[in-house]
Amino acid sequence: MSDRRDAKKIMDECISQCMDFVDDCHAKCSENASECMEECSEFPGAYSDQCEEICNDNKNACDHICDEFADKCTDICSKTH
Repeated sequence: MSDRRDAKKIMDECISQCMDFVDDCHAKCSENASECMEECSEFPGAYSDQCEEICNDNKNACDHICDEFADKCTDICSKTH
């Protein structure tokens, strides 16, 4: 019986670590987007707007990758533990 509880505990711990990684992933996306926006502010007018659009697109793509990884946490943990 305790083996099963241990396995669940290990699995829960793995998923928790995986979700921490996902949180870090999203934080990195936001950090990169902020840096990108700062660089955009150096461009004049329409260039700046276009630059910011690219930053937002990149952030959305980055966040999507993090979310894809989050969806796989249970799978990853069940295969490794």
